[in-house]
Amino acid sequence: MARSTNSMAIAAFALAMSLSLPARATDGLYATGGGSGPGAGLSGLYLVNPLNGTSNLVWNFQNVHIYAGGLAYDTTTGTLYATGAEDSTTGTSRLFTINRATGAIAPFPGMSQ
Repeated sequence: MARSTNSMAIAAFALAMSLSLPARATDGLYATGGGSGPGAGLSGLYLVNPLNGTSNLVWNFQNVHIYAGGLAYDTTTGTLYATGAEDSTTGTSRLFTINRATGAIAPFPGMSQ
């Protein structure tokens, strides 16, 4: 009897976890691409819904090419990082930080400008 109760508890826990995952997934994923819409920039930051693949422009970036680089997110600091190039130095890749709340983009501290 103890074994079946334990199995039911594990199954209930697994079900609860599977039901909670879609709610977290709807928070979205970030992606970069070409800027779009009014005031389109060279590139933009998009929020992608992983449940249906739709994307919405969050920020346009003027004078920065980040549409073909990588993205990383530091959950400890809440910092979003992107690789790309400034329009003035397109041959030089650099690391940028992006403020998700304001859309401010800046070269990573310590990087030459």
